Amino acid sequence: VRRLREQIAETTPGTRAASTQGAGVEIAMIIEEAEPIGGFTGISISEPLLQGGILVSVIAYMLMLEPMLALLGLAFFVPQTIVVPALQAAINRRAQDRILVKREASGSIANSIGGETSRTVQAAIGRVFSLNMGIYRFKYAMNLFMNLMHHFSVAAALCVGGWMVFEGRIEVGTVVAIAGGLGKLNDP
Repeated sequence: VRRLREQIAETTPGTRAASTQGAGVEIAMIIEEAEPIGGFTGISISEPLLQGGILVSVIAYMLMLEPMLALLGLAFFVPQTIVVPALQAAINRRAQDRILVKREASGSIANSIGGETSRTVQAAIGRVFSLNMGIYRFKYAMNLFMNLMHHFSVAAALCVGGWMVFEGRIEVGTVVAIAGGLGKLNDP
């Protein structure tokens, strides 16, 4: 993060002289935008490897135990592969708009004389609030959908698995292991 901030400061020195609007954008980039980008870069390799490893090993284990029951439980995760990327794309668009509005507001603040906030800044503050609320709505809708699918998968595995135990085709421990495995799949 420090290196990213230094690079932004080094590559945009003419911005300050050119206009206070440019200086506001530079301030926004150095102060606020560098932190999440640096954090993302730090975990961009390790987190997918960890979560992917968990996903593959748990699915393989469940398929070895009872393929039909595992596939039934996993079927509830398939809709997530369609809905979640669409919701995430909407969140990303709003986050990008929010960054641009914040940059514009930073430039306007840098242009203001005597600390007066202009109508442009106040409008930008309202727009940022509106974008944040949109982001939260999509995030909570996505979390609700993912939690519903997870709990439906566990319930389906318990119902069908219970029936299979009742018929004597599998053991209770197999059903418990499949339900536990589905619980491990929620995070990845």
